[in-house]
Parts: sequence; structure tokens; C-alpha cells
Amino acid sequence: MKFKTYFEVFKVIFFVFIVICLASFGYNALQYVKEYFKFGSDLEHLKYELSMSIQEKIDINNREFKRYLDNQARASTTIVESLNNQIELLKKNNGQLLEDIKKNGEEIKNIGVVQTKLDENLSRKLKEFSDHQYKADTGDYNEQYFKKIMLSAKDKDGKVLEIPVGWAMFFPNREPEKRWKTGIYPLEYYLKIIQSQQKTGQLNTYAEAWVATDKPKEYKGIELPIKIKEMKFDQLKKMNKEFFLWNPRLSLNIDSCFSPVLDTNIMGGLGMSVMGYGRTKNDLDWRFVEFGFSTTGEDFIVKLSPFSYNVGNYLPLISNTFLGPFIGYGNNEVVYGVGIGVPF
Repeated sequence: MKFKTYFEVFKVIFFVFIVICLASFGYNALQYVKEYFKFGSDLEHLKYELSMSIQEKIDINNREFKRYLDNQARASTTIVESLNNQIELLKKNNGQLLEDIKKNGEEIKNIGVVQTKLDENLSRKLKEFSDHQYKADTGDYNEQYFKKIMLSAKDKDGKVLEIPVGWAMFFPNREPEKRWKTGIYPLEYYLKIIQSQQKTGQLNTYAEAWVATDKPKEYKGIELPIKIKEMKFDQLKKMNKEFFLWNPRLSLNIDSCFSPVLDTNIMGGLGMSVMGYGRTKNDLDWRFVEFGFSTTGEDFIVKLSPFSYNVGNYLPLISNTFLGPFIGYGNNEVVYGVGIGVPF
């Protein structure tokens, strides 16, 4: 008797859940219709707002530009429906790069710009008149003064680091057009990119930037941080929806049957739909033509569901939960009912 009592309680909870799902779906549909007539021109934006999950709204705040240190930052990321404009700009100077992407059958998902800046304030101080002198103050034709041009920056501990970026030689006793020689040192710019995935599947981009040189040798190994001034990314999120005529999806179902020939109205089983409609094959709004079975251990039915809708789009803490009617056969009788399915 006690087990039967528990089972009856479970049935009540299940029916309440179905009612909540239907009520939630109806409420959101009503809001959609109201907003459609009120703001017809903003229909696409409204569709996006209604389809946006709670987690997506939370993640928006975590995609803003944030600086950790001068040379460490998180990008400001904008989620867009199309990267066509950005790709057109890439074609001007990155033809071969885009050709390889196309050849590999790849799809561009993320395009960004990282803008860095050398801090000149620390580099203006002249410590010595020259780093090297030859025949100083002799009036010799080859008298010379050599000076390295240094770039300075502070590390995370406040220590000042320096590397040479160029040099100048001055010959005071030569003809005016021969008094100066200048040159640059080979600089190497580094940008470390870290991309992490948010719970909604979108990416966040983090970067660390620095510059280094291996000439002269005594400066090899020094990583001079350079300030990240700005970092912006446009990231693709597929918003348009389409039919997937072959998209088999296996799900675990709980079914409520309306039939006097079965011992109990609540059954559990498996189902497999063959078609779907949504943004991607794994992000569906509708599933179509689902075959399956349900059982209680004593009763057994085979069933067909023509369609089911993802009510998880409108319920907090729940996603990919499909609600739909079905017709089945069991105990030599035709049965029908409503089922809840969660895809694997």
C-alpha cells in the first residue's frame, strides 16, 4: 500500500509539471503575440529576447572588456548573427588565409582586434649621455658616440624592465650628412590568447601581450609587458532556424496515458525522433515523428508522437525538455496521451 501511495503522489507531481509547462508556454506565446502587434518592426529582436535563456543573460555581463593588468585583459565580445561584413574586410589583406579556411571546410566563428600600446613615459629618461664612446673629445674624424634607445615598462610587481628597441651613432666631426647613423633591434611581439567556453557555448577571449628581443644577448629572456589598449571580438551565434529532415535523437520519456485498459496512467520508456527544427541539430525547438515504447513492468505500449515542443526554452533551470502528444497501442487497445522527453 505504501508503494502505491508514493506512486499516486508521483502521478500528481507529474500532472502538475505538465500543467506548468503548458501554462508557461501559453503565457510566453501570449506575450509574443502582444509584442508582435505592438512592435512589429522589432520582431526579430523580440524573437531573440524571448529565446534567450537565463544563463545567456548572465553571460552577457561576463563578456564585457575587463583589464587585469596593463598587459592582461578580457575582450569585449559581441554576439552576432553574421560575420559577413567582417569577412569582407578580411578578404582585402588575408586572401590566402581565407582560402585555406575554405579549403579545410572550416567555418569562421570568431573575429577580433587586439590593440596594444607601448608606454613611452618610462622610456623618456636619459640615464647617460652615451652608452659607448670612441675617441671622445679628440676632434678625430671617427670620433663617435653610441646610444641605445630603450623601452621601459613595469612588471606586475612594479619592477622596471628595459629592452633596447633602436640605436643611434653620432659623429660630431664629419660632414653634416654623415654625422648620424641609426638602426633598430629585432623585436618580437607576443600575444597569448586564451579562449574559455561559457555555459551557453559561447567563447570568452583573454589575452596577454609582451615584447622581447635577443639582441644584444644580455637582454634575451626579458619579457616586457605592453599595454592592451582595446580588445574587441565579434562572435558568431547561429540565430536562424531550419528543418533537419534526418536528425535522429534518442530520448528518455515519461508518458501519461488516457486509457481504461491500462493498470496505471504513468509509464516510462524510450523514444527516437527522426526530424527536427531549430538553430542546430543539438539545439531544437521541435522534434517530429518520434517512435518509442513505454512500460510499467506490467503494461507495455508502442507509440508514435507526431511532434513535441521544447518547453525548456521557457522554464528556469530546465532545458531540452520536450512535451508532445502521442498515440499508441497496448493491451489490444489504442491508447493516447501526453509525454515528456529528455534527449540524450
